[in-house]
Amino acid sequence: MNSSEDSLSMHNFLFTFQTTHMALAAEKRMEKTEYDSRLIPTPTEIFAECGFSLEIELAHPELEKIR
Repeated sequence: MNSSEDSLSMHNFLFTFQTTHMALAAEKRMEKTEYDSRLIPTPTEIFAECGFSLEIELAHPELEKIR
């Protein structure tokens, strides 16, 4: 990692899903990428139909890559 990458702030994103099947499929797809992600219980403060959410940590420039 170079110094410009060190200075980038990281952001956590939380993706919610309608079904457990969708959450597991997203987790499997993310395992094939270079991004750090993990399946977590959906926080109780967030209304979602599924009890699982996918948390992804990204630096700002990486956001454009996953659109």
